[in-house]
Amino acid sequence: MHIKAVVFRDFKSYYYDGLGGEEFSPLVNCLVGGNGSGKSNFFAGVQFVLGHGKYRTIPVKERKELLHEGAGNKRLSTSVELHLDNSDGRLALDSDSNTVVIQRMLGSKKDEYIVNQRSTSASEVHALLEAAGFSPSNPYNIVEQGRITAFATMRDEDRFELLKQIAGTKVYEDRRLQSLQVLEQAERDMARIDSNIQNIDGRLNELGEEREEFKAHQQLERRHRCLQYCIHKKEADTAMAALKEAEETLASQTNSAQALMDKIHETSKDLKALEKKAAQASLTVQQQKRQRDLILQERSGWVKRQARLEVSLNAAETEQKEDQLLKAKTEQSLAAVLAEIRKKDAQLEKEARELNELETVAEKSRAEVANLAAQVDFLITKRGRHNQFSTRVDRDKWLTTEVAKQQKTLAVYEKEKEKLEATKVDIPKRVAAILHEIEKKRSTLSIEAATFEKRKDQISKLVKERDTLAERRRALFRSQTGIQQEMDSCSERLSSWQQRLDKTCPRDIRAGLQSVQQVLKEEKISGVYGPVIDLFSTNKELFTAADVMAGTSLFHVVVENNEVASKILRAINQKKLPGRPSFYPLNRLNAKPKSLPTTDDCFPLYSKLTFEDKFAPVMADLYGRVLVCTDLKAASAHSKTHNCDSVLVNGDKVDARGGISGGFLDVKVSRIAAATEVRNARAEKENLQKKLDGVLKECAALDQKMNDRRSTLQTTEDEAERFNRERERVSYDVRAFELEVTTLKDVERSTAKSLQSQERYVEEYRRSIAAMELEKAQPMAEKLSAAEAAELNDKQKRLDDLKKQLGTHSSEAEACRARVASVRQLLSENLLKRKAEFEERLAKISVHKGAVLDEKTQHESDIIKTRIKNLEAELTECEKISDAAVETRTKALEAAEKKRQVIAKMHTITSQERTNLDDKKRAQILHHNKYEQATEQIRKLGPLPSGVEEYSSLSAKEIEAQLRDTRSKLKTLSHVNKKAYDQYAQLAETKETLDAQRKAREDERKTVTRLITDLDAKKDEAVLRTFKQVKAGFAKNFKDLVGHEGASAELVLVRNAEAAGRKATRVDEFNSVSVKVNFGVGGGVGGSGNKDISRLSGGQKSVVALALIFSIQQCDPAPFYIFDEIDAALDAEYRFNVARKIQELSKTAQFLVVSFKPEMIDIANRHFVISFKNKVSNIRRCTAQDAHKVLQMAASSGSKKKRPREEDEEEAER
Repeated sequence: MHIKAVVFRDFKSYYYDGLGGEEFSPLVNCLVGGNGSGKSNFFAGVQFVLGHGKYRTIPVKERKELLHEGAGNKRLSTSVELHLDNSDGRLALDSDSNTVVIQRMLGSKKDEYIVNQRSTSASEVHALLEAAGFSPSNPYNIVEQGRITAFATMRDEDRFELLKQIAGTKVYEDRRLQSLQVLEQAERDMARIDSNIQNIDGRLNELGEEREEFKAHQQLERRHRCLQYCIHKKEADTAMAALKEAEETLASQTNSAQALMDKIHETSKDLKALEKKAAQASLTVQQQKRQRDLILQERSGWVKRQARLEVSLNAAETEQKEDQLLKAKTEQSLAAVLAEIRKKDAQLEKEARELNELETVAEKSRAEVANLAAQVDFLITKRGRHNQFSTRVDRDKWLTTEVAKQQKTLAVYEKEKEKLEATKVDIPKRVAAILHEIEKKRSTLSIEAATFEKRKDQISKLVKERDTLAERRRALFRSQTGIQQEMDSCSERLSSWQQRLDKTCPRDIRAGLQSVQQVLKEEKISGVYGPVIDLFSTNKELFTAADVMAGTSLFHVVVENNEVASKILRAINQKKLPGRPSFYPLNRLNAKPKSLPTTDDCFPLYSKLTFEDKFAPVMADLYGRVLVCTDLKAASAHSKTHNCDSVLVNGDKVDARGGISGGFLDVKVSRIAAATEVRNARAEKENLQKKLDGVLKECAALDQKMNDRRSTLQTTEDEAERFNRERERVSYDVRAFELEVTTLKDVERSTAKSLQSQERYVEEYRRSIAAMELEKAQPMAEKLSAAEAAELNDKQKRLDDLKKQLGTHSSEAEACRARVASVRQLLSENLLKRKAEFEERLAKISVHKGAVLDEKTQHESDIIKTRIKNLEAELTECEKISDAAVETRTKALEAAEKKRQVIAKMHTITSQERTNLDDKKRAQILHHNKYEQATEQIRKLGPLPSGVEEYSSLSAKEIEAQLRDTRSKLKTLSHVNKKAYDQYAQLAETKETLDAQRKAREDERKTVTRLITDLDAKKDEAVLRTFKQVKAGFAKNFKDLVGHEGASAELVLVRNAEAAGRKATRVDEFNSVSVKVNFGVGGGVGGSGNKDISRLSGGQKSVVALALIFSIQQCDPAPFYIFDEIDAALDAEYRFNVARKIQELSKTAQFLVVSFKPEMIDIANRHFVISFKNKVSNIRRCTAQDAHKVLQMAASSGSKKKRPREEDEEEAER
């Protein structure tokens, strides 16, 4: 095993260094460096991680000195790692790696070792190193600078102590010291045990006398117990006899009182029935009164409605009569107008035929006139051509121009003619289409009339349905009123019972329940089931018993778990609500009903309860250990036998310890009875509410239906009105179409006339064009021919005659046309409008004031009359029911008053009997308590002693006398030690234990004494053996280091003055070790009678010291050694011998040597240089030549003394 590397982190002058990745040689390693470079700090780091010397335990105050103080942040911790080669397995570690890393980390508050990345204690690390050969008893495995000189000048006595230390005597001395401490403790224990045994012997003698006194005391005590038993037995028998007598009397009086109470109860039931009957009768009277008021109110409404309807009917009849008169008058006027229209139509037709004939004749004359006029104009024009034109060419040219103009005009007339012909053809089509549309409108009008009649029937049906639904709605309203009255009565009863229940509950608990209910309403908290009293039911006969046994626990709130209870309590506290609620968390209850018998005189109360399965733990906790018994005797017996509580039906109870409680209980204030009534009233109210909700729901449905019917009726009436408006519109359209037909016929006639005129114009222009064309073909003459002149005269005469005829015909046609226009205007502007007005008036009278109003009003009148009749019948029936209810109420109240008087008398008797019963019950309880006390006293006496029979026949006075005598004797022995027997046995046992302990301590003392003797012998043997080994090694090593054949050295043990002259057998007989050396030149030095070793030179002293150190190391070899400048004081020859010796020893161990001498560099296997730069030390590997250069620079630096150290180191690195 050897050191491979050392890694520093913030240790003294080292910031971070790990040899630059290099490793130490397993043989000799030489480290060189200038003064102050950090060589000593390097060895201090190795000592630090090995825990060597002063670094084994480092005080907190000295830890700062080990921290690096270079540039940067302040260091808070330091660590050094030692990398060891463990290929030989000297370090006993379970690791596959051949390298073991031991790291020591030091801070202000920590000092820990880490071996192979595992935290390890310092003691384990030291033991590991010691087992590998690095013994803490050998202080020379690491030799620091200056240690050689100190060792050489060491006193002989110190050298002897060093020898013992090397021999490992510290282990023997530590064990011997421990053995001496054990021996002293054993002797102290023996002395203490002897003292205790002596005290115990004295105490045992005293306890012997006390045992005799206690024996006499026990006999008196036994007699005292017998007498006490007899006294208490007689008291118990007397109390039992009195108790039986009191129970018989109490049972008799209780039965009598119970019979009277039963009678009161029955009478109270009858009274309640009568009161209930009277209340129901009063309620009936009130209901009938309200019903009568409603009927009267409704009848008043119907009467008013009937009056309004009659007024409407009268007004309608009057209006209908007026409409009939108006209709007759209108029909008469319409007939006259129609007759006049027919007359005017005939006149118009006649005048139109005459006008047509006159216009035909006039048109024919007009055509002839135009023809003759054109011929005359042509002849006259032809006659004047010669005057107009000088040549034919000019004439023809002018004629050509005129022909072209007339052809253009002819084209315009022909085009206009075509338009008129098209219009003439289109007008009949339009007239036919309008007549077809008129037929369609009239057909639509008939359909609308039929639809209107259908809508009238629908309106009548809807009115009937609406009235039926209104009647049903009124009936439901009356039912709703009745249910509401019942709910009000139920609410009053619920409030009354709730108040009675609240009176049975303490105020704080009641306030707590109200607070819980408020929290549950405001916050969504699930898992709350309500008070216990609402979660079960039982027979009415057991109400009192269950009430007495549970008490106020009936008002505890049952919840799913304690978290729910915590939520409610937090909410109550946050809201600062009053009260003190208590809870039953189901998850915390595991109670089960006790197995109790069911016999003729008892049964378990738990078996008579009805509840949900999940509430079984709650009921078991309250009633699981309760028996219901027929009488107190049975209750007491069963309570003792089954260790349970017993209760009677009337509320008297006997607890498991035999205590009796009870008395008169008023069943009227029973909590469970009140809670039951509250539940019943609440259920009844809920049922009534459901019934009311059903009625309200049906009312809502009826209201919806009525609204639907009203809406449908309104829609139907709107449709009827729309149909009427549509009929009026269609009638108006028909009149408009008829007027348009008349207009089109007039247009047709005017178009025909225009067409004739256009044809005439076209013909004239054609003849004119033809004449011009003919004239162009003839030569131009200066005058007309004779024939043409004659023709001209003739035609002019005829033209004059025709014009006269045309004027006559035109005048006649114009007069006829005026007559036709006058008739047509009379028809369109007067007669036809009057006809339409009369027809529309008749239609309105038929629609709005006809049978619809009569039928609707008559139906409504019939409904009103029927409803008034029914209401009068209901009013009569209501009065009958009210009278019967009043009579029933009067009789019930009279009977109830009699019952009250009877109950008052019975209550007076009951009050007296109750007082007697309470006295008897108190006496019974008193006798029972006496019996229980006597029985308890007998029970306290424990098992009966023998000899009781001899005192049982004595009288009570005799027993009292003997009891007083016995007590006086017991007083004389009051000082007796009642634990004498136990104390004597305990002390005897203690003495035996102490004897055994003393024997054990004696054996232990002998064993320790032998051990001390053995340790002294082994220590002497080890010291002498070590001395011999060191002595032999010292002689050989000294001779090797001096290098002279005559050199010799010897170690001598020096005896004490006391042991002088005897043979040495013990190490204690020696006190020092002297040294004798001879360097082969001159005499020897040291030893007895020789010169003092301090007279040797420094080099010689170092040789002696090194020889002794090498001897010590050979005696206790280590895996590696560290030397710091051990050759500083040696001359060259000695340095060479020392270097050769180290090289020789390096075969079995590793050496790390700091030296400034070339001899050590020459024999080293690896060289390392330590430098100091920027306040940080660094160590790097170098060659032997580099190491020699460093030594040369160090020597040069030492001679100059003024060169800075850092420059030397930089130069060395270069």
